[in-house]
Amino acid sequence: FFSSFLSVWIMGSDPMNPFDDDLPSACGSQANETCPHYISRQNVIRNHQVKSSTGFVGLKNQGGTCYLNSLLQTLYMTPEFRYHLFQWHFDPAAPTERNIPFQLQALFARLKTSEWAAVDTKALTASFGWTASDSFVQHDVQELNRVLFEAIDKYVRHMGSTPFLTQLYEATMGDCIECTACGSVRQREDRYQDTAVLVKGCPTLQASLDNFVQPETLEGIDCEACGGRQNARKGLRFLGFPPLLTLQLRRFDFDMTTFQRVKVHDAISIPLTLDVAKWLPEGHNQGNTEYTLFSIMLHRGTCTGGHYFAYIRDIITDKWYQFNDESIDEIPLEEVKKCLHLPAEEPLSQESAGQRASSQRSYPSSDVAAPYMLVYRSQQLPPIDPRQCTVPAGLEPIISAENEEAKRAAHEYEQVKDLLELQVYCNESTHWLVTAQSATLDAVTDKAYAEVLPPEAQKRIFREQCRLRVYNTNYNVKGRSYGDEGHMPIHALGFRALDAVVLEIREASESWEEFTCDDLRLEVQLWCEQRQAWDEQSMQIRGDASCSELLRQLASVAHVDAEHLLVSYSVTANKGQSIGPDQMHQRLGADLNMCQSERIYVEDRRLLPPETNAGPVLPRGVQAIEAVNFSTFHFHRPEAPGGKGAVVFDTRLTFQDLKAAVAKEINLPVGEFRLKRDPDSKLEVGNPMSGIVRFSLLPDQAHLHVERGPPLGEGDLDVGVHRYQLVKGKETLEFLFQRVVSRDLTLEQFKNDLADALGVPRGQLRLREVSGNTVRKALTEQTLRCHYHPGKGNAPQVAAQEITAPECLTANTLILRLTPYAPDDADGGADRQVEVVVERSDTVGQLKRKIGELYGLQKLTIAKVLNAVLSSSNRNILFDNIGSLTTVQEYNDSVITKPPLNLRDNDNIVFKEGDDFVKAGPKEKKSRQNAGAVGAALGTAGRSAERGLAIKTEFDVGPAPCVDPELPPSTQPAAVEDAETASDAGSTAVTPEEPADQYLVALTMLEWDPLACGDIETCCSICFSEYEPGESVGVTPCQHCFHPDCFQPWYTMNQTCPACLLPLA
Repeated sequence: FFSSFLSVWIMGSDPMNPFDDDLPSACGSQANETCPHYISRQNVIRNHQVKSSTGFVGLKNQGGTCYLNSLLQTLYMTPEFRYHLFQWHFDPAAPTERNIPFQLQALFARLKTSEWAAVDTKALTASFGWTASDSFVQHDVQELNRVLFEAIDKYVRHMGSTPFLTQLYEATMGDCIECTACGSVRQREDRYQDTAVLVKGCPTLQASLDNFVQPETLEGIDCEACGGRQNARKGLRFLGFPPLLTLQLRRFDFDMTTFQRVKVHDAISIPLTLDVAKWLPEGHNQGNTEYTLFSIMLHRGTCTGGHYFAYIRDIITDKWYQFNDESIDEIPLEEVKKCLHLPAEEPLSQESAGQRASSQRSYPSSDVAAPYMLVYRSQQLPPIDPRQCTVPAGLEPIISAENEEAKRAAHEYEQVKDLLELQVYCNESTHWLVTAQSATLDAVTDKAYAEVLPPEAQKRIFREQCRLRVYNTNYNVKGRSYGDEGHMPIHALGFRALDAVVLEIREASESWEEFTCDDLRLEVQLWCEQRQAWDEQSMQIRGDASCSELLRQLASVAHVDAEHLLVSYSVTANKGQSIGPDQMHQRLGADLNMCQSERIYVEDRRLLPPETNAGPVLPRGVQAIEAVNFSTFHFHRPEAPGGKGAVVFDTRLTFQDLKAAVAKEINLPVGEFRLKRDPDSKLEVGNPMSGIVRFSLLPDQAHLHVERGPPLGEGDLDVGVHRYQLVKGKETLEFLFQRVVSRDLTLEQFKNDLADALGVPRGQLRLREVSGNTVRKALTEQTLRCHYHPGKGNAPQVAAQEITAPECLTANTLILRLTPYAPDDADGGADRQVEVVVERSDTVGQLKRKIGELYGLQKLTIAKVLNAVLSSSNRNILFDNIGSLTTVQEYNDSVITKPPLNLRDNDNIVFKEGDDFVKAGPKEKKSRQNAGAVGAALGTAGRSAERGLAIKTEFDVGPAPCVDPELPPSTQPAAVEDAETASDAGSTAVTPEEPADQYLVALTMLEWDPLACGDIETCCSICFSEYEPGESVGVTPCQHCFHPDCFQPWYTMNQTCPACLLPLA
């Protein structure tokens, strides 16, 4: 009776079940519906935030705003900044969506008093004029610091407030030129808010500052005091330091050997206390010149992306905290010192710190965060107690309402955090049961009995007749029973939210049968002798049942006595086995590893086919399981034109076995025919024949070709011979014939045989490898076996090339093609292309000297170019220009077969006399319409322009619209009367008259006047177009001039000067 209930509760109702009419019925699709209570509970749990035990409030990351969060937390933890910000008062009736100081003030008020663990920055970024897509673009934290301060300064000037940013963050720096002859000094003073110092080559921060003020020597400078041209020293010097000193570590550099931006992971020792007295002018009295480290903004990742977070010191408690978006944790001082490369015991002097940093010159990898931006506080800065920075009265009601919402959410979380939902199956109906995780299984069963069974059914079914078991909805099978474990909490028994259970009911006179594991649902294949096919049906059995129990249950299904049944199952994916007499005691799950929906094959052992001369026949079930190992191969019989044959073959065997099977079918010895994939194939079907058929690309039902004749021996090669010619840069590769030779044939004899066959004088034939349609390295080994060992196959392709004189090549030989740079020629100079033989171990400098000796050139530039690009009309984007690096010693010393050239045989080298290919001189003008192509040649081809960081205030021309950060960019309102917008999505329009803000840091804009601008270049260094009077021109700090729209593609990608590659801040 109990087994009948298995079909009742799993497969559907049973007409013999006396309780069917009393049980609820529901649509079967209800079981797949999502639990509404679970969704609402998960929303509560997902939105719940546990506030940091430090008392500080975190900032939510909008997608890529970790750099913004790090800077905002640093500014908030600066009491002076927070104090001045809270002193501002705004008109409550005025709109505040675009008011940056108000949104910053509101954010800081939340950071000070919020009950939430983290608050949002969307209102602040919306006041910046940013859209939702801008929040997913990561920028540089130092660039943000400058742009944000500029925006705040606009409000300070407009409102007539105290210029507190100038007081806190600004100081004066002098740009000095000192005559080495008379000692006269010319100095220009500039204001600065932050300083970028080198990391590479500087073991300590003090060394970086020394490098920053290190002057350079200039020659031939006009000195008014001397009245002539003299040498001079030019450099920067600090005339003062601000109360809050901001230092940026220049970790993003430009690799001059790969023309790519890279991150410098070098370690640098940073002191907790910095004395700046040595960098101040003599006699300067700034009082206390010691600064204490206050904030460290760290970057983890590479130059293309990463993550920012900050270590910040609380000036009240003198404790350090890690601010990582929503997460805030206190960190020990030892961790901070480790980050700064200081010993945990005591600070290092500059000398000892330099020795320590030199011994550990880099962080382990890009996964390790490195200090990127530092903020020091002057020890003479008047202290402001952060507790005196009170929240403006106008913001208190807003924050109070938000805190009430936070408390309500916390209370709701406490109510639902310990709940879970179970999907209870009873007959064909499902019910959602909400219970506590700590509830016992007996209590959950009581609740299921009361809520699932209707009152009418409860009158005839008592609680003792019900129990819960796990239910597998994928296979419609029950799990184990829990017996005397009803007193245990359901979470201890492994129940989780949305688990399915079945409410099982027994007769009052029945007793419960215990199950130690889940039931198994088996897919049974029954052999039908009459139809000679398999019939399929399903059955369920206990997972811990033995093989003998399985046979007894199958006997009732197959109507065959158990001792006559032969059951086959899968041992592996392609190996079958039958259950033997010695396996009757083994368990289906634990011993035979049967799983849900396991397919078993059942047949009557008395109907097995009789044995053959080859031995006993495998059971049909094992054959069906292992059928995946067998393929049918078709072939043509050589003795009967048009005759066909086929063989069924075990692909776990080798090609030699396949050929032997075919040999039996065609009655030929294996040594008298070749078995090939198609008539035109040069190889036998297996290459080598010892390979396994399954691991080849030979598919099932493949058609093979039998060709009479002796097959290739183990020591034979079937060589395909081609004729190779290079005439005026054009390659021709013509197939000539096949030739079978011995692997032990010497290369010299093989070359002589081919020379005689081709009518070429002996000694004037070069043999080279052919890969696809490309000719590569020359054959140089003594015998063919050295080049083509058996593991490389037996059908190589070689190219025969006629040369003008005998040569002696070695394994170190590299054959290159040289092309003079001729951009004005129709063929790009390819008609003058020649081959040259060099050594693979040669350096770039040695290669250039050889080319110079060959062509009589003193100074030249080389570039690696694809052989197929010289006929292209747009050559500006084709040259891998490395010629401008000829003065870099590391480049000249690099091996030509290694980066940056990575030369291989038959590669093409383009060369020209002079500096580089693009910068040909003012006379070789290019139209400005081609500036985009030139920019692509400089490294921007195929890449979208990066968006520059910009914050638009209410006082900018054409204010940005009020945007909703939740809306996609396409639905945002457009700006009115703004600067010229980009025509392409994701790009920034740049005009000569109004360059984008992102380039202002690199270009000094001026209006071209031939008379006033006589000391700078008269044409753009990229497009070489001469400037027109009144035209806007950008000048870099290194005194190179560009049109802004020509300068944009290079600077966007590389942040360096296109002419001299110097990094531009």
